Amino acid sequence: MKDYSANYAKHYDLLTSHKDYETEARILANFLENQGWGPEARVLSVGCGTGSHERLLAGRFRQVVGIDRSTHMINFGRMKDPIENLILRDTDLANLEEDNFDIVISLFNVVNCIAGLEVLNAFFDDIAKKVSETGICILEVWSSSAVISVPPEVVEREYRDGSVHLKRIATPHLFPNDAILSLEYQITGDDGDKPVAISSLHNIYLHSKELLVCCLEQAGFGTPDWYSALSEGMDPADEEDRMLLLCARKLTE
Repeated sequence: MKDYSANYAKHYDLLTSHKDYETEARILANFLENQGWGPEARVLSVGCGTGSHERLLAGRFRQVVGIDRSTHMINFGRMKDPIENLILRDTDLANLEEDNFDIVISLFNVVNCIAGLEVLNAFFDDIAKKVSETGICILEVWSSSAVISVPPEVVEREYRDGSVHLKRIATPHLFPNDAILSLEYQITGDDGDKPVAISSLHNIYLHSKELLVCCLEQAGFGTPDWYSALSEGMDPADEEDRMLLLCARKLTE
């Protein structure tokens, strides 16, 4: 996301500290290994943010490349202790030179930030170009049916780290006829003696499972398997899961 400010990126790790990154990365790595991907596999992560999942996955695979369109997010990710086989790049799929990855992942529902069928198809086509002939893609997505059936509510969280104290209010605005969920974020608090005030609005496009399957198949992938999101344990998906994870294998020609 290009609209992530430097101030937001600076506090991003704290604002996502309620996530259990270690457990999520372990669940994902174990799943990939059970699918036959060993320590020699190369992983591409699309929309990596500051690279928290990617740093943990780098300990299990030969190479992890994380890309994000936000220069600020990548810059803060690079400030962390370097890991030899982890590469963070400020770029998008279309402009990434590396290819032939065994696994392409895109977490945090990046695909739901894409509006329009043409752009969505281009996204999946670009993924297909980066995956090896027998590779797989794994995406976390919002479940359109579950969100429309039971709309999300306002979520408030507070975060503390030393002299930093932040409060985040996430207010959802659902437009079911347009299959759009707008998430309004208000972040306030203090960073030492400096006040923090960040406002942002993100449109989440609630693509149906049928549309995602169609886009995947058109890009050369097989029918995906569906699971609950990593934060929910990556169990077989059911209709009540608000967040889903799909796994699709590229078809050999």
